[in-house]
Amino acid sequence: MTKKELNCQNSIEIENESLSSDSPLPMEVKKKKDFFHIKQRGSTYGREILAGIIVFLSVIYILPVNSSILSDAGMDSTGVF
Repeated sequence: MTKKELNCQNSIEIENESLSSDSPLPMEVKKKKDFFHIKQRGSTYGREILAGIIVFLSVIYILPVNSSILSDAGMDSTGVF
């Protein structure tokens, strides 16, 4: 069996498992819950989303500030951003 056939077969099996009637949540959602362990670590989904937004905003802020600091130090302003 080729790699492409195996990937196709695996995706069909995953679709069939996620559509089973005895499972209240799709398999993909269960995998994400098992992977991140948000509840076991004492956090909530809302808190994790808020943390992601804060990190994103921090990066948006620091990129131009860092570029400005490096250009003030003598580097080419177009090359540091």
